[in-house]
Amino acid sequence: MEYITLEMLKHHLYIDHDLDDFLLTMMASTAEDVIINYITKSPYLDEEQTIVRTPVIAAIAIYVGILYRNRDSDNFGRLSERQLPQSITSLLAGLRSPTIV
Repeated sequence: MEYITLEMLKHHLYIDHDLDDFLLTMMASTAEDVIINYITKSPYLDEEQTIVRTPVIAAIAIYVGILYRNRDSDNFGRLSERQLPQSITSLLAGLRSPTIV
């Protein structure tokens, strides 16, 4: 995990045990990949790449929460397989430039 810590995730998800640490780490790595591939701007605020933008951290935390709560589900409601939830796309709107396909 490069952009969020395990402690941040556990705080966000109200988890106070270590039983799911491996699962959370795996989900966070996956969420980071998805989020970074979605945005077109740098996830960092500075050139030294030490300060991660708050919307990126929040989007990763929300996405991990969705994955954690729905780990046995094969769908997320009405979303297509390549579509992110609106809460995440709203957070990341300022970090994504429109593209024409």
